[in-house]
Amino acid sequence: DGTIYFGTGNSYAYAVTNDGIIVWSVAMNSGNVNGLLLASDGTVFATSNSDVASIEPVSGAVNWQYHVPAKVGSTVAFSPDESVVYVGGDNKLIYALATADGTVQWTYLTGHRSNNGLAVDAEGTIYAGNYD
Repeated sequence: DGTIYFGTGNSYAYAVTNDGIIVWSVAMNSGNVNGLLLASDGTVFATSNSDVASIEPVSGAVNWQYHVPAKVGSTVAFSPDESVVYVGGDNKLIYALATADGTVQWTYLTGHRSNNGLAVDAEGTIYAGNYD
């Protein structure tokens, strides 16, 4: 539909029409909004310094927000079926959160800061950038 989604350094995620009209804005709990990713159903997933949020794309209502006990530096990545969203923290952990409600499915200790970006292939293998 041409909607543009973006985050800012003032802790807000925005949806704006291609004419520049603000559709909604959502205040995140912590610092810069680092990245946004859209699920195939249109749900917006946003990260800020230490939070991940699931946002309804039309109204901007927050479905859920999870506070990561570490700095998050990048956008999330989805499992192949989009039932799980992954985010890395500078506490050396990768978090797997249920896209439906934000509950933690598991964490994995990588041994290095993992907040430099994640990617997931079609088989579900997670690739994590770090600061080696």
